[in-house]
Amino acid sequence: MARPVQGQNGETVTHPFGETVVVSRPLAGGVKAEDRRSRPLRPDGDGRARGLDMVEWHRILLLGAGPCPPYHVIYISLNGAHRQVTNALEPPKSPAKPRRPEETRAALLDAAAREFEETGFEQTNTNRIARRAGYAPQTFYRHFPDKLAIFLAVYERWVGAEAAAFAATDRAIDAADVLIRHHRGSLMFRRTLRALTLTDPRVRAARAASRLAQVERLRQRFPQLAQTGGTELAFSLLTIERLADAHVEGELRDMGLAEADSRQELARRLAQAFAIPH
Repeated sequence: MARPVQGQNGETVTHPFGETVVVSRPLAGGVKAEDRRSRPLRPDGDGRARGLDMVEWHRILLLGAGPCPPYHVIYISLNGAHRQVTNALEPPKSPAKPRRPEETRAALLDAAAREFEETGFEQTNTNRIARRAGYAPQTFYRHFPDKLAIFLAVYERWVGAEAAAFAATDRAIDAADVLIRHHRGSLMFRRTLRALTLTDPRVRAARAASRLAQVERLRQRFPQLAQTGGTELAFSLLTIERLADAHVEGELRDMGLAEADSRQELARRLAQAFAIPH
């Protein structure tokens, strides 16, 4: 195993894992280092380094600056997390990543859902989503063609989760609580969904198709709705959806209405639409 050497500006040095790095001009808290496979890394104020677009864990050697010891090994992960090890002889193991395509897709969907809710659709991008899931940016495009495609996939999964939770209820008040929780947990995502429905034909079409599928599922679940016209059920579905959004956005509270009253009204509408106990 190669031993580290004290490098100067521009010198090529080898660190304990046998990989070559090039030491360039000193920076505050460390030195700027570049390995053979990655773009330069920027040490921050306390000598740790932040990763850029890394395809795998990279082992970077920082030499002789400020508080750094003769060799200071930093492992850079894909998502920007870092682990700092001094005088280490063994590199840390990379986090286990899903290997099956469906697991990779699920991890990307999880990351995208968090990005859309916490950061917003316009403020994020496919690289951020991939890194948040623990993958290289190119992995994203093996599963989704663009950001809108994964947004629609997140929406489809969101609808499925709501439908499953709704199907587990027997009383209208419990169903109302399910809708309120589900909508409240996705405020920014729902706002983006409503906005994109007005501006993007693909989102508009996907949302219409999803609602039609919801109508069909409800007619299958509740036999008493079999004779009900699809138009009437669609009206009820849209009214309930809009009321749930208004409840969690505080629109009814702004009008001086108590949340308890709007919750009860949502339950009443559900009981009326689907003929279930209140």
